[in-house]
Amino acid sequence: MRLNASKSKDPDGNAIKFHWWQQQEIGTAKLTIDNANKSVVNVHIPDDAQGQTLHLICEVSDNGAFKLKSYQRIIIQL
Repeated sequence: MRLNASKSKDPDGNAIKFHWWQQQEIGTAKLTIDNANKSVVNVHIPDDAQGQTLHLICEVSDNGAFKLKSYQRIIIQL
């Protein structure tokens, strides 16, 4: 599965960085995320994930004075 957050931007024009991660407390299957620090990632879902709900987080932070962060949750139901 390919996920794309490349249209993300900082309203003040600061540079942003990405960090994708799985919320481990939900579901038992472990996702693999290629290039987790890029805006576009490939997520690999294991075969044993059938019937589970998994939560993937896209964390975007800026390099401004206050180091603001924004989170988007992607819910995957199999």
